Amino acid sequence: MNDIRCQNVPVTWRGEARLFDDVGFDTGFVPRNSPVSIRAAFGLLSRTTADMTGMLRAQWPSPLTINLTGDEGSGQLNIDFGLVFEVQLKLDIDVGIASINRTFDIPVGLPTNLAFRGTKPFMPLLLPGQAGRPVSLVTNTSRIRVANFSVPVVAGLSVGGGLDIRGTMTTRYATEHMLVDGVTVLAESQGTLVGPVNAAAGFGAFQDIPTRPVGAFEYAVGIELIPVITVSFFSFNIASIDISSFAVQAFESDGPAVFATVPAHVPLPDVRFISTVFNFPSTEVGDTSVLRATVRNFGEATLYVDMTTLPEPFTSELAQLVIEPGGFARTNITFAPTVPGVVMALANVETNDPDAPFVELDLRATVPFPPMPDLGVVADGGDPTPDGGVVTNPDGAVVADGGVIVLPDGAILLPDGAVVAPGEGTLAGGACGCRVPASHQSDERLPLGIAFALLVGVVWRRRQR
Repeated sequence: MNDIRCQNVPVTWRGEARLFDDVGFDTGFVPRNSPVSIRAAFGLLSRTTADMTGMLRAQWPSPLTINLTGDEGSGQLNIDFGLVFEVQLKLDIDVGIASINRTFDIPVGLPTNLAFRGTKPFMPLLLPGQAGRPVSLVTNTSRIRVANFSVPVVAGLSVGGGLDIRGTMTTRYATEHMLVDGVTVLAESQGTLVGPVNAAAGFGAFQDIPTRPVGAFEYAVGIELIPVITVSFFSFNIASIDISSFAVQAFESDGPAVFATVPAHVPLPDVRFISTVFNFPSTEVGDTSVLRATVRNFGEATLYVDMTTLPEPFTSELAQLVIEPGGFARTNITFAPTVPGVVMALANVETNDPDAPFVELDLRATVPFPPMPDLGVVADGGDPTPDGGVVTNPDGAVVADGGVIVLPDGAILLPDGAVVAPGEGTLAGGACGCRVPASHQSDERLPLGIAFALLVGVVWRRRQR
């Protein structure tokens, strides 16, 4: 039942870092529903996030063994940092059969995008030793022209140059370790044992297992200097060529990625037998008795109960019970004895409940012994007469009513197994009807005539009844 003793639970984590709270406003297009409207927006951003999705696998029996794995390609590093300023004009005009519905950016003479914005996917969980660790994202601001010069060559044609700058930021993220129920996990292959919150109550219907990544961001901020050559004819810019670029490191920083603790909700089966003691009625050999077993599932996961482990002569109508959460199932347990006596058996029924991988069933029954037959001793081939007379067998043995037999050699075999030997020997008792060797330690003798008289007397008394 190992394949039904596990649960896979998806888990999503988000780690975040901020230097300050985001500041911003957006007027929207005002006035509303006007043919001509204007919008102004401003944002000062400071947010870095690392999103990861993984799978928590719980296996049992108790305690639960927990493994965490990342979902391929589900990680995402996001950077949204810097200054954004925007002014826009919107036209919504109908002129005859023509219409104008456009939005224009309005130059304001100031840098409008000094933000580092970008996204990069990665393979979580980025634990130590994993490939692709750390994930790195490079973002840039827009270019800003900070200097210009122009040299006329001929009339209308001039060659000039300029200097552009832009900000660049490299952001890195890596997971230092994972915390599963407070236990440090350094690799996806590392299993963590988790017990119930309440040991006395057990796991019950479910278990919430707290999980949290522990990671950090690193930042490297620089300024890129870009010399430019331009060629223009009159007022038209014909060409603009970057000569090269020079990066100047401004500063480096790091800080923790703040992850919230995410509980992984693991649904579990929870088995309950209405009764685990089964007292079958008295059943004779060859007959059968049936009692019904009722099993309930108080858990949140499907319950499986293997009923094939009942010992003979007990059998279950159903080999396996499959019970959905909140449901129940019944199966008939049949007792079919083959020998008389008292029957007591303990059956360990296997389930996929982590609290009760085995449920012990107490099976009890009584099988009566059949009535004892007439154990009178009759020689082979002889039958006592219906009226209690005496029958002589072909071998010469005389059978009297009551089971007394006179053997051909004169010995007398009594119903209780005692033997009276002819001539010599003693009267000896036996419990199995076999001859008992004569004892030579007594001087008392019983003559053959007295023994024969005893036989005749017994027969005569039988006939007088």
